[in-house]
Amino acid sequence: MADAKDYFQRGYLPFENGQAHVLDDFSKPGMSMDVFGLTNTHLQLQDFALWADIELNTTGSTTYPNYTGCGFAYRVQNNSEGYTAILTNEAVRMGACNSGFKLCSLFGTEYGFGNRAR
Repeated sequence: MADAKDYFQRGYLPFENGQAHVLDDFSKPGMSMDVFGLTNTHLQLQDFALWADIELNTTGSTTYPNYTGCGFAYRVQNNSEGYTAILTNEAVRMGACNSGFKLCSLFGTEYGFGNRAR
């Protein structure tokens, strides 16, 4: 909650107090090329902030549109359209995805090192 308070004070979040939902640890090792899988958290939230500790070990491509990474889909609609934040070896790539998440158009890339993107 200290991070959430700091983000509120910086103007990144519209609220200071909220509920924290801690998700169970999750791992999906050994996925092969061209595999995209979603795991539903069953949470429906209006506004949110997300903190995660992701370990990524890949030799896959980091070139859009066929990049390899690990991340999150959010604001997923009933027609399976939504948004993604995908961590690659080089960056965090933000995308808007069509039905089925087979094609995602990038709308942002954050570069960083260690545990902080910039």
